[in-house]
Amino acid sequence: TLGQAATPPPPPPPKPPPPPASLAPVSEEEPPPPRKQRSGRLYVDARAPEMQRKKARTPKTVQKGLEAAFRKRQNTKLREVKPRVMDLFERVLKEQLDSREQLSALFQEVSEQMSSLGVPLGGSEDWADRLFIEDKRGALLFSEEELDLAEEAQKRMEVMYNVDSWTKQLSARILSGGTLLAGGVDARRNSSQSGLTVEAILEGACKRLEDDMRYHASVFADASSARIFTQIEEHGLPNDLAQLGETLTGQCASMLPLAASALQALAASCAQLKLKAMRAAAAQKIKTSLERLRHLLVAPQLKPINVPARVTTILNEVAAAVEPMLPKDTADSDDDEYY
Repeated sequence: TLGQAATPPPPPPPKPPPPPASLAPVSEEEPPPPRKQRSGRLYVDARAPEMQRKKARTPKTVQKGLEAAFRKRQNTKLREVKPRVMDLFERVLKEQLDSREQLSALFQEVSEQMSSLGVPLGGSEDWADRLFIEDKRGALLFSEEELDLAEEAQKRMEVMYNVDSWTKQLSARILSGGTLLAGGVDARRNSSQSGLTVEAILEGACKRLEDDMRYHASVFADASSARIFTQIEEHGLPNDLAQLGETLTGQCASMLPLAASALQALAASCAQLKLKAMRAAAAQKIKTSLERLRHLLVAPQLKPINVPARVTTILNEVAAAVEPMLPKDTADSDDDEYY
């Protein structure tokens, strides 16, 4: 009724409880407080150390039995002489080499000692792979740093090998060619001071030209050899390869007059033969040698050589002298001189 008092409204419902901290939204305007920077003598911008990563090594897989037993004995020996092995690596990497002779001596000593320990240079395994030796607990006999030294020492030894082998081969070729040149050609005796016949001198001179200039090109005009020369310079290895190469080239240039003189002597001897058949056979041999020598003059490997003009003159004279004595394609003659 109008006279009754108005009923008050019901109270509002209670507010829901706040969500748990893990589900509460993070306000973009209020980022989390920065991590407190540690200070003190032990904490100077310190970070957690990264896990050390080992290089991938590929040691040889050996068969059980004799091969495994032999390798185990080698590993035991390497364990005993580890300080000597590391000393060899240090010498290869740090020893001062002032001459090519010192380089060769060090290379021979290290390669022989490593071979005696079952770690030869150029074997089926790299040094770092061969020295990757684990015990039963997985500990390494040579640490990762020591294996890295082995890897660097092997690279340097391989470059030293090229210096040593190229030096020996170039020197041997120079010595052999010098012996042939020292004999000369004696046309009157159809021989040389060394006792070789003119035919042997001609054959030896042509063979030396072919082999020596081909070898010279393989060392000094090959792309792979050029990379090796770059490595030799990078390692600072002493060598006299350039001087030996120039000596070999000059010696080959001296072989051309020797071969031409031998052909000239053979042509003179051929003209003195009485029997026509023998003279024709000798002339045919001279023509074959003449063509061989002329082919060498235009060979690509002889480009570094300046052919003396005297050589070309002698070859032309020999060709003119031998031409009349060559066998003719005619019917057999009844002349007594033919027989």
